[in-house]
Amino acid sequence: MGAQQQPQRIVSLLTQHIVWVLLLLGVLGLADTAGAAPKTAGRVLGALSFRGSLSALPQWKRVVREAPQEVSLLGNCTVGAQGCPDAATTWQALLEQGNDLSERQQLQKVNARLNRWPYRMDPEAYGVFDYWATPLEFLRQSGDCEDFCIVKYYALREMGFAVERLRIVVVRDTIRNVTHAVLRVQLADKAVILDNLSDLVVSQDKYGHYHPQYSVNEHYRWAHVIPRQHSPTSLSTLRPR
Repeated sequence: MGAQQQPQRIVSLLTQHIVWVLLLLGVLGLADTAGAAPKTAGRVLGALSFRGSLSALPQWKRVVREAPQEVSLLGNCTVGAQGCPDAATTWQALLEQGNDLSERQQLQKVNARLNRWPYRMDPEAYGVFDYWATPLEFLRQSGDCEDFCIVKYYALREMGFAVERLRIVVVRDTIRNVTHAVLRVQLADKAVILDNLSDLVVSQDKYGHYHPQYSVNEHYRWAHVIPRQHSPTSLSTLRPR
């Protein structure tokens, strides 16, 4: 009797599992069409967001802990005085140049100016396989893609951009088949991307080949899921340097 009931129980459990999967896929599909808002409104590179804590990102937590004091020193110390980092000259000039610019012009200034730093892999710059640099560390030693994002993030915070408008997004670049990081900034009408691969600042909708994995700001981490029927648009106008 037990042997006869076991296959039926397995079929029942499998059926329940399939139903739950179909329901989940249906929810993700409905998210594309529900409501009057545009399909990509509020999304990160076309993906849905699921918020969590920063507990799994100790390197980013270290940056968040140390960066405010560094940024204060860079912005307020007297250039040339004892204890004032050499990088303060660059930092203060960048912030001063952004004072009278529009937000979009500020983004272009920050992106282009900080993209002048050389790209350096973590083992070369910091002697470890993976390292997230603070703004001061980056200005002194440069870094890789997430380090460009971090220094731009804090430059924009100093220019008055609210934390809710900024996200460092770790993506899968499906053209180069590598993991990459970019800075997403929410403007009044759209979200734009700052990328160390280009000085252009354009809408996130142009980066269909970037598939977001997770994103962070000072307070939260988000996991991302690309809804079904999402059809990315390739960016043909930008080329990696």
